Amino acid sequence: MFDYRESDVNARDPDSGRTPLHFAVENSDCEVVEQLLERGADVDVQDSGG
Repeated sequence: MFDYRESDVNARDPDSGRTPLHFAVENSDCEVVEQLLERGADVDVQDSGG
């Protein structure tokens, strides 16, 4: 599993503007969503589509 402790949990994909949280939610990966939220993922970030 990827170690999120050393990563920017709010890093954005340069093309879509999506964050790791967007991808985790899209893939229904509750464990990763929980880990990202615990590490401060911003739930208000919008992708390039709004």
